[in-house]
This record gives sequence, C-alpha cells and structure tokens, in this order.
Amino acid sequence: MTQDNENKVSVQTSSDKMESYLVLQQGMDPAEITVEFVTAVVLSHAIQQSSTLPKRIQDAIGSYKTHDFSQVNPMRALIAEGRRPVDGDDESFELSHELQVVYEQSRRSVVERETEPENLGEDSDAEQLDFRERSAFMIVKSGQRVGVIRKATQGTDGIDVCGNNVPAKPGKASSTKIDSNSLERHEDGCIFAKVAGRLVFERDKISVSPTLEIHGHVDFSTGNIDFPGSIVISQGVRDGFVVQSGKSIAVGGLVEAAELVSGRDIALRVGMAGRGKGKIFAGRDLNTTYLDACDCRVGRDLTVENDINDCNVIVTRNMVSPSATLLCGEIAVLGKCELAQVGTPTGSRAVMTLGRVPEFDVMISEALGIINKCRARAMDCLNKIAELNDDPDSSSTKAELLTQLQFEAAEHEGKVQVLTESISAAIAATELESPRLTIHRRLCHNAEIRVAGLSAVLLQDIEGPIEISLDGEGQLICKDLGDGTQVMLGIYAEIEKAAGSFTPDDLPEALKKAA
Repeated sequence: MTQDNENKVSVQTSSDKMESYLVLQQGMDPAEITVEFVTAVVLSHAIQQSSTLPKRIQDAIGSYKTHDFSQVNPMRALIAEGRRPVDGDDESFELSHELQVVYEQSRRSVVERETEPENLGEDSDAEQLDFRERSAFMIVKSGQRVGVIRKATQGTDGIDVCGNNVPAKPGKASSTKIDSNSLERHEDGCIFAKVAGRLVFERDKISVSPTLEIHGHVDFSTGNIDFPGSIVISQGVRDGFVVQSGKSIAVGGLVEAAELVSGRDIALRVGMAGRGKGKIFAGRDLNTTYLDACDCRVGRDLTVENDINDCNVIVTRNMVSPSATLLCGEIAVLGKCELAQVGTPTGSRAVMTLGRVPEFDVMISEALGIINKCRARAMDCLNKIAELNDDPDSSSTKAELLTQLQFEAAEHEGKVQVLTESISAAIAATELESPRLTIHRRLCHNAEIRVAGLSAVLLQDIEGPIEISLDGEGQLICKDLGDGTQVMLGIYAEIEKAAGSFTPDDLPEALKKAA
C-alpha cells in the first residue's frame, strides 16, 4: 500500500477507552485495503486482539466500497468495545411487599384524597367506603416483618479496548439508622417490629412510633384509622370516618358524625356533634366539653364540662360532671352521678338511670320470665308425679312415665338454678353501691329518674344542691345538701314501676339479698 493510502487509514479511541473506531479517508483503492494491513494499524494503537476484531475489520473494509463519501467523510466503523464496569449498589432498605403496597397506594391517591370526592351522596355508600378505607399510614404489629436491609455490593470491574482493567465503584454504606428500640435487625438483614405502631421514615432514621400523630383532620386525606397505640389528632374528625385505637384517643377539634373506639381513654377538647350517627366507645374514661346527638359507651368514668343533648349514654362506673347539663336524652350510670342540671325549664325529656343500664334490665326481666316458666313446668311435672303415685296401677308404662316426669322436673329446676346464679352474679357485678345522684343547680319538671326498677317523673322543679338516693326501705329520697334535710321524692314526683324493668320484689328470695 502506498504511503498516501497509509495516511488515509487511522484509529480513533474514545477518551475512556471503551470504544475504538477505524477511520478510512476517501480516495483509496479498495483493492489495496487488506485485512492484514488494517489489523496491523489497529494493533499498533494498542487495541487488544479479540475474537470479534477480524470480523469487524472485514466488515469495515466491505462497507468502504459502498460508502457515500459525499454524505459522510471520513467513514468511521466501530471495531472494538470495552466492557464498562458495573458499580456496586448502595446499601438500602426495602419495604415488605404488603407495606410497599400501602405506601404506593397512599402516595398515588394523596392528590385525589385532598378533597372529598365529588358526587358522593347518601346513596353512594360503596364508593364512600372505598375512599375512607384507604389508609395513609403504614401500621405494623409487634413481631411483623417490615422489610429488609440490602447490603452494599462491590460491583463488577470492566475492561477497556486495550485490555486494561477498569475498577468498579463499590456501593456505599447507608446513612439510614434503624431504631433499635422499636426495630430489630436479624443476621439475614430482615427487619422486624419490636412494638406495634406506625412505621416512620424521618430523615436518616427508620422507627416505629407507638403514637400516631395526625396534624390536621381525619378525613379523606387520612382515611379511616385503626391503630394499636395512642392517637393524637390536632384538629377534628369528619363525618362518617372511624378512628380506632388500642390505647387512647385525643382530638383537638370537633368530632362530627364519626365513630371513635378506644381500648383506654378518649379526650375531646371540643366535643362531638353526632347528628344522630356519632358513636363513642371508650374502654376506660371519656373526657369532653359537650356531647350532642350521639351514642356513648364508657367503660369507667365520664366527665363532661357543658351540655349533653339528645344522647344515649351508658357509664359503667361514675359520672362526675358538676358543671354539665343533661338537656334531653338518656344517661345510665352504674356508680355515682354528679351533674349541674337535669332537664330544661320547657320540660324536655331527660332520663337518668342509676345503678343499672337498660340492657341489664331487659336481660334480667327476660331471665326472670324464663325462671317462672321453668318453675311452672317443674311444678306441673311434680303434680303429675303425685297423681301417678296415688294411682294403684303398677304397670311398666306408669314406671316409664314417672321416670320421664322426674327427669323433666330435675331438668327445669337445673335451669332455674343456673339462671338464678347468673342473675345473682350480674346484680353483684353492677350494683356495687347504693345509686346516688347529685344535682348542683336544678332538677327540672318532667325529668325522669330511674332507680332500682322505679321511675320517678318530676312534677315540679327542685332547686339544688340536692342528692337523690334510696333509703333502707328501698324508697327514693331527696336530700337538701344545703341544710341536710331530706324528704320522700314522691312529694315532688310521680313514682311507679319502670316499664321493662324489675324491682327486688320481682326477684326470687335467693336473689333479693343480692339486689
């Protein structure tokens, strides 16, 4: 090959030495361009020999013959490629599949949930439920696998077109810390929750918080809440949402027609406006400013600062609310009860049940009915047995009938005993002390006081402070806490047996003492 042609053949290598190109200038006789010559030129540039190099050089020479130099000059053909290094992966935390689904769902729907979905009327329950059931939080149980730490990898080294090793960058250790108080890392990298709560990613730390703090309302931005620990809500709870806590709930704003359920205490800084749909279930104490049009079940004590209006409330222990007024509705308190006022000057229907709850009265009344029926059946069997014993007939048929009647009589008496013991235990568990109602300001006319199966409907207002209780004879008395005098409540009220209730006189002798 002439010197001129030799000058028209060269090699260009990229700066990172990962690609080399054969460069052929215009004007050479294709017949003079041989594989041997071009290979020598390539190898003179320290390009490593490879199994693909001859084929690529041959293809480049073939392309030269048909190349259109009027469009591209010179012609460049790739003849050698290096293998780029693969850098190592950094250490990382990977959520478990079920938590990843929750995470992606909450991120995907955050925009659509910022505003209550349109066209969700009263008849759109299914669609409303779908939006409300979307949790915005990753809630974990104690012992649950929450994810895994993927260790950093070293990566794979590369090689350039000259055959030189190109080292890979190893992955970096993560700066993210796993909170050892709430999370446990196993040898295989798996991370498990040591406590129940909300999985939290905060800056460079992953932890489980036993308290769920909501900086705003419980609404479509959060979905319904079901949390094993305590819940603190800075604002309120919107209509139709459910907040459940294994421990306590504190709400800083208004609770609308929602449902609150706690294993321990509930504290409402404002109160609930339930519109007839709101519900509260407190495992221990409930403290609130006011209650309106809702159902409440309190496992221990209830404290209300202001009004209770159109509610159905059951308190298992005491209600100490000396500044509160029961405007209308019903409250049942098993222990002592203290209020400012019951009823209104207009005579609204306000019912205070002391020492029992309506469900308890219904249960006892039904059980007493069953006892009476069983005893009647047992007595009927005994009468038939007496008649048969007076009959001189001694046939086998008579003996079989006597045996059957004796069995039935014993069976009915056994039921009576079981029911009697159950009622006795129920009465002992609920009526732990003498019912007592303290009124500081006024007990209004038409207010109703139910105690020990008796109903007292006030015929006139009674100014406080007064105390309503039972005397030793089981009669309702009213004590003036100002001067200590007491009179029979019947002077101010119409007293009769409460409908659907029972009095000690209704009980068998075995239960009267317990009642």
